[in-house]
Amino acid sequence: MTEIRFYHLLQDTTAKAVPEILGKALERGMKILLKLPDEERVKYYDDWLWRFKPESFLPHGMDGDKFPERQPVWISSRDDAPNIASMAVILEEAEMPPIENFELVCLMFDNENKTRLQRARSLWGQLKEQPELVLTYWKQQENGAWKKQEI
Repeated sequence: MTEIRFYHLLQDTTAKAVPEILGKALERGMKILLKLPDEERVKYYDDWLWRFKPESFLPHGMDGDKFPERQPVWISSRDDAPNIASMAVILEEAEMPPIENFELVCLMFDNENKTRLQRARSLWGQLKEQPELVLTYWKQQENGAWKKQEI
């Protein structure tokens, strides 16, 4: 059974929130596909995950890197996860990968981008009709913490 988590950003940008979500997943031993809409955004996040904090980075790989199966985070605009990821994080306008390939799929969207907000609402409506999926909705609080919402 796949869990789909909707992360509704109210305080942070997606770029600021992603390292936190990835870091927590890595602490639990998960491998992750970070799915982006195009190669320009893949390159942006490749750079960002190296420098988001001066004292740390998130280990990752992307298309063209050697030994993808060893990478805890794989950044791509494609659906495949050569690192054998059990979790997918979907950002911006990236299409959902085949959800049956993952235990957990997280869709992050912000309140300011009305197109992304509408897309998330539409996906929620489509996915809630599939009984084999578990959908949860997480809303960012004023202090930046995440709170699971009852829907």
